[in-house]
Formats: sequence, structure tokens, C-alpha cells
Amino acid sequence: MQLFRLEEEHNLQTDQTVIRLRNELERCLRNYKTKKTQADQAQNELKATQTQLGEVKEKLVAAEETSADAQVLSLTVLFVVMKLIPGTVFTHI
Repeated sequence: MQLFRLEEEHNLQTDQTVIRLRNELERCLRNYKTKKTQADQAQNELKATQTQLGEVKEKLVAAEETSADAQVLSLTVLFVVMKLIPGTVFTHI
């Protein structure tokens, strides 16, 4: 009878250990899934930000080209006016 009781106690401890290990494994799996979802979201945000950055860079280049074109145009107009009206002096360029 004593031997049977020891065996039951051992089986109970083994069952409890298995349950604890299973619970820990399930907790780790939930943690992993949460972290993976967060990493996927961060990666998607990074891609979107990189796309936006590329678009902003393109707009900046276009704006710089437009600004340079406008400066060339205004200098051209200035020189034409100076040629048309001799003696014209511009103090602000």
C-alpha cells in the first residue's frame, strides 16, 4: 500500500510538472506571437516611411529646380529691362 501511495504521489508531481511546463510554453508562444505582430507592424511602418521619404525627396528636387528656374528667369528679365532702359540701376537683386 505504501508503494502504491508513493507511485501515485510521483505521478501527481509529474502531472503538475507537465502542466506547469505546458502553461509556460503557451505563455511563451503568446509572447512570441505578440512580438512578431509588433515587429511586422514596425516593418510596415518603416516601409511606408521610406516611401514617403522618397516622395518628399522628389518634391524637394522639383522645388529646387523650380526655384533655380525662377531665379534664372528673374535675372533674365532684369538684364532685358536694363538693356531696354539704359542707365537703369537696380539696388535690390
